[in-house]
Parts: sequence; structure tokens; C-alpha cells
Amino acid sequence: MRFPIQQVPQANDLANVILTIEAISNGYESDIQIGDYVGFSDRQGRYYRLAGELLGLLITEKKKNKSILTPLGIELIELDKEHRKIKIKTIIEQNPFFTLILEFIKSKTGTSRVSIVNYIKTIVDGSESTIVRRASTVVNWLLSAELIYIDDDNEEEENLFYYNEVVDEEGISEDEKELNYSSYIIEEELDIKEIHIQVIALLRKNAQNKIIIPAFQRNKVWTKQQMSKFIESLVLNIPIPPIYVTQDQNGSFIVIDGLQRISAIVDFFQNRYTLVGMSVLKEYNGFSCEQLPSHITTRIEDRALLLYALKSTIPLPIIYDIFHRINSNGTQLTRQEVRNGIYLGKSTDLLKELAESKEFKTVIGDGISSLRMKDREAVLRYLAFALFDYNSDYQGNLDEFLGKTMRYINRASDQEIIKIKNDFIRTMKYANDFFGKNAFRLPTHISRGRVNIAIFETICVFFNKNNDNFLVNSKKNIMRNYMYLIKDKEYVSSVSSSTGSIKNVKTRFEKTFKILKS
Repeated sequence: MRFPIQQVPQANDLANVILTIEAISNGYESDIQIGDYVGFSDRQGRYYRLAGELLGLLITEKKKNKSILTPLGIELIELDKEHRKIKIKTIIEQNPFFTLILEFIKSKTGTSRVSIVNYIKTIVDGSESTIVRRASTVVNWLLSAELIYIDDDNEEEENLFYYNEVVDEEGISEDEKELNYSSYIIEEELDIKEIHIQVIALLRKNAQNKIIIPAFQRNKVWTKQQMSKFIESLVLNIPIPPIYVTQDQNGSFIVIDGLQRISAIVDFFQNRYTLVGMSVLKEYNGFSCEQLPSHITTRIEDRALLLYALKSTIPLPIIYDIFHRINSNGTQLTRQEVRNGIYLGKSTDLLKELAESKEFKTVIGDGISSLRMKDREAVLRYLAFALFDYNSDYQGNLDEFLGKTMRYINRASDQEIIKIKNDFIRTMKYANDFFGKNAFRLPTHISRGRVNIAIFETICVFFNKNNDNFLVNSKKNIMRNYMYLIKDKEYVSSVSSSTGSIKNVKTRFEKTFKILKS
């Protein structure tokens, strides 16, 4: 299959492609308008608009120089920043041109930029100079979407590119990614409370800081037109979907689904935007809340909203399922995002702090992405096995084990939290001092390999459980034995697949302590 050069993008920055879609969603339709919104020339605006067309995100009426979003483009722009990145990754993966490029890179054990360019020449019709320029854009997009990665720590003179395997959660095997609810039998109705609350009461609750937004929800933002349409629906008494929350012991609402609606109300009453694009109440377009007639604002304040509050008595796996079923974001939440919504408190604050710590970032480098809280889950997995015994406390269900750990931390005293922090920082410093940039990786014959979370767990717990005197005096032996450990067949198997099974958990911890101490 060969592609015309027109099907190869020339808009170099993938982030600005997404920004272009955002511009169009906000009414910026021409090349000049898009350029003004994003911050470049009208010529560049055309390049980025064409890039959006290549990905199926927009269509352009050539005669009118006007772009409109496709359903896929609308779906993308309604996501928050992190989920947009995930969505654009999927879109690129499914694009026929990029599919071939990825298959080529996947077939190699590391390939150079020159090799990628030469391959693109074989499937694209166009001048050599143009293909070379656009090939650079192709590589940049694949790197930006994290579909490939570059290893600058290899024995070759030139940097090599690698396909980012589906095992994208660094040591989390496929069988652990699926949440299985079939083993949970619901013998009675779920404890879900129906609450009718007026807008004015919701505003009062928000002013009292009793509406809590989980981290995975915070970046979701409606456009001004979407917010205005919602306000119009409130005025016209048009039915709106229910809002789903959980309630903590203080009566605060933790929002599962409905952030955009709540934010639209709160921001409007704080005069943070003016109404635009309303089709029925056109006479109020351009008005802020304080400019509206009092009878209109009163009508909004008196409007009753329906909330469904999930009680803490609902089994955790069922709450996971409810999160996935009703979350209107369109992208299924990761387990850690859900945990972060369920266990808000000391544990979520601690995980965020530790994942952002200098010591953790130094030893991990760019080996564990912060996208979708992968870094926080890695920290949590280490804490779980550091705080509880892998042999007697771990029962084979990683989700329950991690949930148990977050509940434990939420109940911990301030002194206990400080100790957990100090132990973590100490452990990261030892890991960096002993292994540096090669820590927690299974090396290949040409590169240091990628960070593996199961290795991260075991090595960090080893440092945590041994005292300073032993570690300092045994440093050379531990460093030497580490190379034996990551070549041990049983250990490698235990950190490569079914990493949550009792057998593999026991194997990797027993091997770690036995080999590193030998």
C-alpha cells in the first residue's frame, strides 16, 4: 500500500493539533482564526487544520474556509487533558498510515531514525526532501503519543526507537487489568440513597467546601456554550441527568459523575462566564449571572437536582463497576483513578506527594508515566508490601490489597504518616545510590530495558526491610547479586506475567531476599 504525500502530516506538534480542535469547538473556523487562537501564522493554521482532517477530527468547507468538528472531534474535545492524550493515541494507532509505521518499528529490536525515514520512503509518493521533512513529524507524533519511545542508553552510536508494548502499565499483566465482578453475588438491594437538592443548597454546600472533586475529574471542562445550554435547561425546567456521588462520614459529596454540571452552576453564580449560544433564551446571550433579571436567577436557584449517593457499605468491586458504568467521560477509568475517588484523604494526599517527590522522580526518571496515576499506583504497590507481609497478609487479590492499604493510611496518625514518608525517601535514595538509572529494569542485549513495577516492589521492600548498617556494608555484594537476580528464570517469570498471583508474589520476594543477601 502506498500513500500520497498529502496523507502524511506536516504539523509538527501533536499538542497543537489538539489545540486546533479546541479552537474550532470554540468557534474559530478559518486558518487565520485558528492561527490566532493557537498562536501561529495562518499558514501554520492550515497545516494543523489539515492534520485534524487526516485524523478524522474535522472536515472543512473549502469554499467557505470554514471547519467543523466530526463526531470523533467532538468526542475528543469533551475529554480532559489526560484523556485526550489517551484518545489521540488510539486514533493514531488506528490510522492506516501510522499502523504500517508502527508495524515496521514493532518488527525491529530497536530501529534508527534513518531506518524509519527510509521505510516511509517506500510507502509514500512524493519528493524525497518533502518525505524526509514530514517523516520527522511522524516520529514526533509517535513519541508524543507514547506509541514509541527512544532509548539513548544503548551500545549503538545512534539513538534507537522502540515500539511501546501494550504492557503499558510497567509490570501489570493483562490478567490483572480486568476487573471481575462475577464472583460477587448481590443478595440485597445496593445502598444507594436518592437525594433531591435545590441549586441554592448545592451552592451553599460548595461554599462550605463539602463538594469534593477527585483528581481524575478535575481537568474536565465544558465550553462556554455547553455551560450556557445547561443553564438554559435549568431555566426552562428541561430534565437533566442525575448526579452521582459518594458521601463521606462528614456528609461531604465526592463527585463520581456530574462535575461539569456542578461546575457550570458554581462558575455561573460566581460570574466567571457570560451566556452564549442559547437558542431559546436568546435575549440573555451575553449576560452574566448578576446581569440576569432576578426572577430568572431565582428560577435557577429553586431548581431541584437529583443526586444518587452511594453508601460505603457497597462492596468495593461493585463501586468499581458503578464508576465505569456511569462515568460520562467516555474513557474507562483506571483502577487507581477509581481508588483515588473512593479513598480520598490522607492516602490520596500521601500518594500524590510521594509520586511527585524528587527522590522518586530521580530513581524512576521517565520510566513510569504520571498519566492516569500510574506513578501513584506504583508507589501504592510498594507501600502495600512494605506495610503488610507478602506471605501472610496477601490473599491473591491485588485490588483488595491496595484498597486495604489506602484504608490503613487514611486511619494512620500523623506520626505514622511521617514515618511512612521518611521510609519511602530513604528507600528511594538507596535504590538510586545502588542502581541509578538501571534500577527496576529487565535489560535487553542492546538497552537497559523498561521499568518493571513488580521489580520496583521487591527491590524497594528489600531496602525498606534492611537496616542502614547492613546495606552500607553489603553494597558491593548487593549490586553484584542484583545482576544475578534479574537473570534468574523464576524471578523473571514472576515479574513478567500474572504478577498478582500468590505464587508469583511469594516467588519474587523470596528470590529477592535470598539472592541479594547471598
